[in-house]
Amino acid sequence: NKIHSRALELLKDSAEGGYAEAMNNVGAMYDYGHGVEQDYPIACSWYKRSAAAGDPAGKANLAECYEKGRGVKQDIDKAFNLLLSTARSGNLRAHNKLGLYYRNGPEKYRDIDKAVFWFATAASHGHGPSLSNLAKMY
Repeated sequence: NKIHSRALELLKDSAEGGYAEAMNNVGAMYDYGHGVEQDYPIACSWYKRSAAAGDPAGKANLAECYEKGRGVKQDIDKAFNLLLSTARSGNLRAHNKLGLYYRNGPEKYRDIDKAVFWFATAASHGHGPSLSNLAKMY
């Protein structure tokens, strides 16, 4: 579609200029197949660039690449550490994902008190998924 193609062109120009959020958005276009063939390795390479440039959304998306092994070799520890870093920077989506790790993730990460903390922190800012997950905890 022409709109997606033009959006991708503009985003790539901005990303090549060093804009981290644009790098993340280019990654998302490849991740979801908007205007391009869906391509997880390319999506994750853009997320890596965005994360390296300090974009919290890029870090959260890169964490998902590592968590699911889509486009990169699966590495749960790397995913967890990226989420922790991103959550500490205030990203509410990362708060929720980190809460899920502490609630349902690999045994070495399970900690109910930490799950409640991260869900409650994001819920206090009105983050819907965190509100729902916090309610489930109670």
